[in-house]
Amino acid sequence: MSKKLTPNVRFKGFSDDWEQRKLEQVVSNLRSYSLSRKVESSYPTHTKYIHYGDIHTRRAAKITSLSQLPDIIDGDYDYISYGDIAVADASEDYKDIAIPTILLSEDKNYSVVSGLHTIAFRPDKRMNPLFLYYLLFTQDFKHFVYREGQGLKVFGITRDNLFKYPISYPIKDEQNQVVQVFESLVSTIASNQKQLDQLKTLKKLFLQKIFDQEWRFKGFTDPWEQRKLKEMFTETKRYVNPGLENIPLFSVTVANGLVPKSNRYNRQFLVKKKDKFKLVKPDEFIYNPMNITIGAVGFNSAKLNVAVSGYYVTMSLNPNFDKSFMQAWINSPIAIKKYKLNATGSLLEKQRVQFPIFSNIKISIPVYEEQESIGIILKSLGDHIASNQRKGKSSNKGGIPTYNLNLMETTQSINYRVNQNPQLTNNYSKINVLIILVPP
Repeated sequence: MSKKLTPNVRFKGFSDDWEQRKLEQVVSNLRSYSLSRKVESSYPTHTKYIHYGDIHTRRAAKITSLSQLPDIIDGDYDYISYGDIAVADASEDYKDIAIPTILLSEDKNYSVVSGLHTIAFRPDKRMNPLFLYYLLFTQDFKHFVYREGQGLKVFGITRDNLFKYPISYPIKDEQNQVVQVFESLVSTIASNQKQLDQLKTLKKLFLQKIFDQEWRFKGFTDPWEQRKLKEMFTETKRYVNPGLENIPLFSVTVANGLVPKSNRYNRQFLVKKKDKFKLVKPDEFIYNPMNITIGAVGFNSAKLNVAVSGYYVTMSLNPNFDKSFMQAWINSPIAIKKYKLNATGSLLEKQRVQFPIFSNIKISIPVYEEQESIGIILKSLGDHIASNQRKGKSSNKGGIPTYNLNLMETTQSINYRVNQNPQLTNNYSKINVLIILVPP
């Protein structure tokens, strides 16, 4: 028995009710095999397989080319076909249970088998397979899996429990419209990610060539000088009580530098004295002595004071040194290498770089004017990378085309909103500083 549903907002031209049924009513069960990595073949065969590990790593996401899948020894199997879906039925983390993959290749040269820890099924003729695939990424489905999942160290879901999931779906033509929206969004995200990767590669190359002094700006020929970091930085030790003084708490991360404490797990209860936090003013630097060797360095680019753990080292930059240049250098590969060489501690996991050690590290540095020129380029690259990252995350803020479809809300409504910005252009063209290089 199906339940009729009427969404509040529709695509133009559609007025038929949506139906709600259990997943088992709109798919047919397919056979999966307990095929581990041991069956993989080092030579080409005519059989490919889907391993749950490849679903988790997204090697097998949308399978548009069978080259994505490993070869296995040919055998007598039941095969899956174009449009069939498989989910990973086991994970070490609840959030990764039942991640789906879909076969979108019609290559007749190979057969495909659903392998270890997968549940495979075939959508019936009422369903656009991609509509069902995207539906399995919704929060409603994730919450369902969390409730039905079992296990302590490894979490899993059974086929019977998975097939109890109640799905809502419209007629096939409206499903096709929904799929078209998601396909457009995925394409835009992929394009933006490609530009982001290109910018990161460009910045990495620029850092390496500049700090190795292989590239120089035109007009600068003076040799870089050897200076100690104590000439550039002064340690600050201003202890505050963030609660009394209404100062936001921040942390230093390897991935993102200085970030609000609310973005990480809260360990404030470990601080026994509320005044053992350090104040960081705008344009000041921070690092974690224990994790500086893996890049736990931050810079306060905000326009407000923040508080960080009293264990961190906080520093101000001395005059006659460019903050953008030093911001790039302090977290560069050449800097990380120096931190590792100078770290103290007998055990690798307990090595640290306190300020007295940090301040005596020698680095090569150009005159201020050249620092400034390098800093302008690096800041421009950093700003464009940050802008692209924000676009990738702004699924509801208009940074890229936005499609907000809540398919399985309690009210069973669809909210469809599109905010279309002008066509994204090549980010390289936005870097408005001309780089003129001369041989060293």
